[in-house]
Amino acid sequence: MIKSLALGVLFLLISILSPKLVWALEDITLLPKGVRALMFRQGYMSEIGNKYSSNYQLGSIQYRTSRRIDAKMIKGLNPEFNELVDLVNKEFPGYDLGSKVYLGDLIIEGEPAVDYSAPVFAYGITDRYMMAIAVPIVRYNVNIRARHEGAHNIEQFRNSLPGSYDDFSGNQQVFSERLEEAYNQLRDASNLSRKLSEICASKNLRCLGKYSQDTIGDIQWIHRYLLHKGVHWSLMLRAHLNLPTGPEDDPNNMIDLPLFHRTYLDTALVTQYKIGKWSFHNSFGMVLQKEDRVKKRVPTSENDILPDEDQTEDLRRKVGDTLKYEFNLGYSFREKYAFAIGMQKEWKYRDQYNGSFPDRDYDLLARDSGAELLKLSLATSYNTIQDFLKKRFPIPLSLSYSYSDIVSGKNIERQNLHELSLAVMF
Repeated sequence: MIKSLALGVLFLLISILSPKLVWALEDITLLPKGVRALMFRQGYMSEIGNKYSSNYQLGSIQYRTSRRIDAKMIKGLNPEFNELVDLVNKEFPGYDLGSKVYLGDLIIEGEPAVDYSAPVFAYGITDRYMMAIAVPIVRYNVNIRARHEGAHNIEQFRNSLPGSYDDFSGNQQVFSERLEEAYNQLRDASNLSRKLSEICASKNLRCLGKYSQDTIGDIQWIHRYLLHKGVHWSLMLRAHLNLPTGPEDDPNNMIDLPLFHRTYLDTALVTQYKIGKWSFHNSFGMVLQKEDRVKKRVPTSENDILPDEDQTEDLRRKVGDTLKYEFNLGYSFREKYAFAIGMQKEWKYRDQYNGSFPDRDYDLLARDSGAELLKLSLATSYNTIQDFLKKRFPIPLSLSYSYSDIVSGKNIERQNLHELSLAVMF
């Protein structure tokens, strides 16, 4: 049961490998020298309750966390249940009764939703260099529930135990008070959702229920420098420096959004080859993460799924770096309309955690943190720049819409992202 809960919550956590708050698809767009732009992005993310597993299979949280609570899992709940199973097997050798107990099915459900706004201020310092600041405002809502389905066999199990019996020596024994007490505890645990809430409360751990988080995320400092500008071929260096201005992870909350308060550099070389109204972009990039510190509850073993509060530790963390490649194709016409389609591939290395206690398994915190994804994107835009220069429109602005979908991956949530962007130049 505890393992099911841990997996269910972890599948809801959002893993945005390289957020790009300003450009949906890579290009070499720059503001001219002395021109300012105020941009506003609004995005909505869905399908994050589904995740690609370590063997690249896509499944829902409900499918992945549905568990039959059998004797093996019961023994992992707490010592008295473990004692019950072992005691019944020992007192009735040959029948293997304890190993036949089950409590039904536990299903973890949740409907996570993420949307964000990102005001961006950009300025063209030279005709080749532009700088911008993006401030994401993130809204996260989730409702994690534990649902119990299926019948248990506790009463049948109890009825199969005689009031008295002959042990292996031929001596008559009665159903012991110790066994009766363990049986009553097992019967009490048949209400799995209630028992789960009790276990979380006893550990001062937020595992179930509704949770909302409205926060200012990590600010991004954006740089774009045009290294070469040719008639057909151009080359740009772009770099996004992520600053740890957002909230830190809460070790007592399993259902918050653990994405912020990180320092990393997302940099790429972007090439453009242009023929008439067509443009072809290639991007080769890396996300280089800075080692930091984070508070986590650290397990002592693989079976220590929900560590106690006194196992909270201030750890050294190195989030895995990411390699990225993107190709996209764009088409523009009448100087105001543009369309693009693109493909992006990412490979993220495994995270690393280091602490001070030799009996704690820090590698368990980094389990399944190495990830891959293949994303397809579409974008369309409209601008009034030429109409403004010809005095046919009062202000120069740009309006765009983009859609992306992670169509394949490993250890990554499927993410459908819809995003609208409005930019005004002055």
